[in-house]
Amino acid sequence: MEMVKKKVNSLRATYRRELTKIKRSEKSGARGDDLYKPRLWYFEDLSFLHHQPKTKKRKRYDSHHEVLEKPVQHNANYKNQRDDADVFAEGWAVIFRQLSREQQIFAKRGIDELLMQGQLEMLTYSSVPNGLANHDNFLVDDVRKQASPN
Repeated sequence: MEMVKKKVNSLRATYRRELTKIKRSEKSGARGDDLYKPRLWYFEDLSFLHHQPKTKKRKRYDSHHEVLEKPVQHNANYKNQRDDADVFAEGWAVIFRQLSREQQIFAKRGIDELLMQGQLEMLTYSSVPNGLANHDNFLVDDVRKQASPN
């Protein structure tokens, strides 16, 4: 029902715009072929709207404060709820943007694959590609130390 109301209001507004164009054209002194002619194929079908009163105008806000209050509050709440994923994602985004288009495609595929394995509880230390896992032994040892409980 709401969609029908929107459509009717849209048709009314379009009809009124066309009427305004006609009136402006007449006031400008245009005659004959220079007089504005509506381009809507259904303009004449809506002629019954000509004598209907205009609908109420929407409430206008005196300031933008009321309109922007909710998004600003949401943004403030979001900043207070940041976690490691937000921080990591921002860092990765900087690096990702520096990659060539082809490298971005490969990186995205690898990241998607790792995340999917994690969602399926299939992610293990050996899931990391060998080229990265065995790059430096101290890196591997450091990761293992961080992962193991004290």
